[in-house]
Amino acid sequence: MNVAFRARTRAFGAAGAALVVLGTTAQSWAAGLYVTDRGVRPMGRGGAFVAGADDLGSIWYNPAGIREAGNAVLFDATLVNYSADYTRRTQVIDGSGVARIYEYPTVSSTTPVLPIPTLAASHHFGSRFTGAIGVYGPNAALQTFPAEIGGKPAASRYSLVSLGGSVLATISVGGAVKITDRFTVGANLQALVGSFTSRVYFNANPADRFLGAPEDPNYDTEAQLSAKPIIAPSGNLGLKYQFTDWLRVGVSGQLPQWINAPATVKTRLPDVALFDNAQQVGNSGRVKFTLPAILRAGVEFKQVWDTRRSLAVEV
Repeated sequence: MNVAFRARTRAFGAAGAALVVLGTTAQSWAAGLYVTDRGVRPMGRGGAFVAGADDLGSIWYNPAGIREAGNAVLFDATLVNYSADYTRRTQVIDGSGVARIYEYPTVSSTTPVLPIPTLAASHHFGSRFTGAIGVYGPNAALQTFPAEIGGKPAASRYSLVSLGGSVLATISVGGAVKITDRFTVGANLQALVGSFTSRVYFNANPADRFLGAPEDPNYDTEAQLSAKPIIAPSGNLGLKYQFTDWLRVGVSGQLPQWINAPATVKTRLPDVALFDNAQQVGNSGRVKFTLPAILRAGVEFKQVWDTRRSLAVEV
């Protein structure tokens, strides 16, 4: 008993030291489709929900945890309050041939504050297998930038005007099997479904000042891309192993999501005389991109004293 207690003490000490090291990391900056992870309990653990996955949040983090969810229903929602500032700087050559840096006015985006839901249910099928289904939206921000600022065209118009009208959700079906009393494996089949809409401007002015100055607003063309229906298959696989009563590890992998959907493009051509008799010919295309794979791993140290007192640390 003394040996076991000392081993647990050392394990929790190591976990505490790891938390101190991770807690002192510097601020980082990144970008992508997802602005935050999902789930009330997983987010309460800072996303450390791989070895300790034990409810229906497991369908995203580690499907092996579905086995411990039992017969359950989960509903939660993420409230994304997101905004961004865009400041463009460009190098211009003045009449005397001197290169100068011009900074455009800063443009701020707006995002509708809407709850992004997760709905899932699980059921025990015998003593070894638990199945689960779920539907959840991506934690993404549908940004909108103004087309004008201060009565002038906004510098952000060539990057993004709006993602409004996009509707996406992931459907998940899977389960987990208890191979032995210590080893559990889980998997999900997934499909990202819905539609994606993006509105931007591009400039139709020929290069080399043939007709006017570069990026002359009179030659701006508004374009809207609509990709639908999107049906992007994917899946995830996870495992958990219970080494002792207080130590378990988890590993999970999320496959990439391969988006390949038909699309239409609508444009509003410039009002200048050059385009009086111009028209758009053809409006079909395809949208193809891949959301990257995700690999997760975790080690959980957990001590339970009684029904009211427990301590869990996952790194």
